[in-house]
Amino acid sequence: MVTFVTSTKTLLIHFAEKFRAAPWTIPAFYVVLAIALSQFTLWLDASGHFSNPATTGFFHISSPEGARVLLGTIATSMLAIAGVSFSSIMVTMTLASQQFGPRLLRNFLKDRASQRTLGVLLGTFVFCLFILREVRSIENDWFVPALSVMTSVVLAMIGLGCFIHFIQHILREIQAEQVVADAFRGLQSSIEAVFPEIGEELVEDRAILQMATDWEIKGYKTGYVQAINYEAMVELAMEQKVRLKIHCRAGDFVSDQQVVASVDNVEAEKPDRDLIIEKTRESFYIGSARTPEQDFEYGFRQLVEVALRALSPGINDPFTAMDCIDYLGAGLQSTFARPLPQPVHRDREGAIRVVACGTDYAGLVGAAFNQIRQASRERCDVSCRLLETLALTARVARQSEQRAALLKQAQMIRDDSSPKMSNDFDRDCLESRYQSVEAVCSRSKKTVP
Repeated sequence: MVTFVTSTKTLLIHFAEKFRAAPWTIPAFYVVLAIALSQFTLWLDASGHFSNPATTGFFHISSPEGARVLLGTIATSMLAIAGVSFSSIMVTMTLASQQFGPRLLRNFLKDRASQRTLGVLLGTFVFCLFILREVRSIENDWFVPALSVMTSVVLAMIGLGCFIHFIQHILREIQAEQVVADAFRGLQSSIEAVFPEIGEELVEDRAILQMATDWEIKGYKTGYVQAINYEAMVELAMEQKVRLKIHCRAGDFVSDQQVVASVDNVEAEKPDRDLIIEKTRESFYIGSARTPEQDFEYGFRQLVEVALRALSPGINDPFTAMDCIDYLGAGLQSTFARPLPQPVHRDREGAIRVVACGTDYAGLVGAAFNQIRQASRERCDVSCRLLETLALTARVARQSEQRAALLKQAQMIRDDSSPKMSNDFDRDCLESRYQSVEAVCSRSKKTVP
């Protein structure tokens, strides 16, 4: 199977994610749109058609001083409301950081409703400034852009409506259930982007993952791998007639002294080492924080962090933790329905050119439940919910490897929690749920490769 595509795709996805995470993008677009709209309405006003009171009706303003006062009032009001909106966002982010964890701030920064509200308010402010500068009251040279003033009033009404919707939206977004649901949507998006489609059969011989190493390539920067441009490395390896093996994946932390890739010369007698090192390093996008475009475990990490904070003595909110466990189970079920991401990347002729770090189902189950299991050893309710979720997930598991990973996790939950239970009732609840997981995982099912 040929997996070669243009190298531009990964680059665009990476920068599109950074663009979406930037809180200034939509407000900046609305400001530019407001400037363009102001020039258009001024052009229409200059035609003289809208200077007739019969055309503008109730909104007609013939006095330059009246137009200035109205435009100044709207501009001042919109800027004040924008300040209140920004303050509300900052308060919301502070509370979310304290209660749910700082890594959830990325989701709030990407919130489109907040960005659109700021964009409309700031855009209206800028629109009024551009119209205000065109109002003239000099003798024998006066100009009142009636249509533009009327448009500013309409924009002010729209801005007021956006602000009311923004307040409602903020009150809804700060609720724990909504925060957890938003984190799951991010996890689901990462799974859909990284994992193959449901029902797609991809089978690779694991023996081909063992490749010889002639020389190694160290990293160029210390930080988290945010994305890897495998397509560019396929092009490079095909051109130089070598094979590359990647020793890290998106989400891993690397240093500038760490080996990130190794090279097998394969067909090449004297490959251009300097070019290979330079182009390979350029294919790693490294930053100070993890990002979700290729790091599917980032979504699991967000939900786990919310659950751990909910289980902390300072918050003590087991219901939020159980909500996180439910969504983590749903995320695992989504990955179980898909083949694992293939570690092998081939060129146009089908030859193996890049071997990446793979993942397995045991690692996925561990990423979802290990830390919560460790934090809930003395919580019978949370441990029971973990086992219930494992049983539900086992019912949709199609492969023996998936069920084995779930059963191992269930065994660790029972072994960790049973000694902490202070009465027989709790121990019986825990044991009965473990038996359910064991019964489901022990059923004979057709193994799907």
